[in-house]
Amino acid sequence: MRLREGESAALAAALGMDERTFLDEHTLLAPDRRSLVLRDHEDGSCEMLGEDGLCRVHAAKPAQCREFPFSWRNPDSFRTCPGLRALARETAETSICEACPRRCRLADGQTGACRARRAEGGRVVCANYGKVTSLALDPIEKKPLAFFRPGSPVLSIGSFGCNLRCPFCQNHSISQAGADAVEWTETTPAALADLAAKLAEERGNLGLAYTYNEPLVGWEFVRDCAREIRARGLANVLVSNGVASPAVVAELAPLLDAANIDLKGPDQAFYDWVGGDFAAACATIRALHEAGVHVEATTLVVPGRNDTDEAIDAVAAFLASVSPDLPLHVTRFFPRWRLLDAGPTPVATVRRLADVARRRLRRVLVGNC
Repeated sequence: MRLREGESAALAAALGMDERTFLDEHTLLAPDRRSLVLRDHEDGSCEMLGEDGLCRVHAAKPAQCREFPFSWRNPDSFRTCPGLRALARETAETSICEACPRRCRLADGQTGACRARRAEGGRVVCANYGKVTSLALDPIEKKPLAFFRPGSPVLSIGSFGCNLRCPFCQNHSISQAGADAVEWTETTPAALADLAAKLAEERGNLGLAYTYNEPLVGWEFVRDCAREIRARGLANVLVSNGVASPAVVAELAPLLDAANIDLKGPDQAFYDWVGGDFAAACATIRALHEAGVHVEATTLVVPGRNDTDEAIDAVAAFLASVSPDLPLHVTRFFPRWRLLDAGPTPVATVRRLADVARRRLRRVLVGNC
């Protein structure tokens, strides 16, 4: 069972141990020497099974474990996995979070992989609702949005939590934190909308941007703020990884005016590395565009991961299938968080890949150069 970025921390928490101990006791280096796998018992059974034969980490299961049947195993394994024997009972005792494709199954009081959603009273609620970790008046170009109200500032807010585990995240101090690991202040949608309106009069603020962490893990707060912002005649801007359920996107789309969605890589293999869902990100871009939202996309060029002509051409090909006029920001990577051993992307590489994207798209920009 291969582990994706960030999954070892979630498994360790589910077992009540620190991550280093979990890695030492329960994982091995895979034969390709590039990833970790969970150990099995000597008899071949999974170490995550308890004495009752049920999975001890069901709510924190690795993505690969959630994706039965595995393409490289016998499809019948789904029906014989002993950790799924009491699924009907577990369904009655737990709640499934529908905010994103992870679909975390949570017992009451348990927090999902994003650290921002929690099961309470048999349903999953937004645990970061109204909890603001970051608040600033930014240029709209910083989102980045180049073709939506250029030259305007936008009040920008962030909370905590994210459903991805990008090892290069520049906002990891809030995106990879829960309520107990970061400072936050509590506010209301009406209070934020009042502040946005005040700044509109004083500073030309265009509205409110939901950004910094992953806003869609707290989509209910985004929705409620967006309604207040619309009532004051201001604009709503979303900056997101786009890995959300279609229902969440459909709920928010009528309230949004502009969005920048990260299309982090060209395929699911890249999204496996960051713990996400490529198809979901693509679906969000298409759905928002079709709903009339102004959409721009960003691809961070990470050396050795998505810095080939073929990778960026695949990104551009998808975006062109949505609209050849959809703007793409091709941006330069700098070492961050857990990816400190890679150097910055050469400027020449970023510019070359932007030219590759221009074969399919009319509006391609470079960033961080």
